Amino acid sequence: MKYTLDSSFWVSFFYWNDINHERAKEIFLSEHLVEKDIIINNFIIEEVSTVLTYKWWKKLSNNFLDALEIFNLFYSNVSIKDYINFYQEFQNKISFADIAILYDAIYYNTKLISFDKQQKNLFKQLN
Repeated sequence: MKYTLDSSFWVSFFYWNDINHERAKEIFLSEHLVEKDIIINNFIIEEVSTVLTYKWWKKLSNNFLDALEIFNLFYSNVSIKDYINFYQEFQNKISFADIAILYDAIYYNTKLISFDKQQKNLFKQLN
């Protein structure tokens, strides 16, 4: 099984004081994520590194970026035009990055792991 890990999961996993940190660690271990194929896109990397830098500190962001090397990552090759078309279909307020993550999870037929309720609900509706 392939996975798409939302930025909310990555942030919770890397920031030990996050409200969902323990849940993220449990999921990481129970799903054996270090051994799984994980779809990632530039929006995820940008969003996680930015949140970790501005909410906490740059070293935490660097730790995240360095740790990406241990995962079996597959970089999404979806065109920006596909993300834009998918984004424009939605009437709800949702970030472009969240739409791109949602699109990848559907496009690559992955399991989406997210702590974002809106994103999880949309994924269930569309998948």
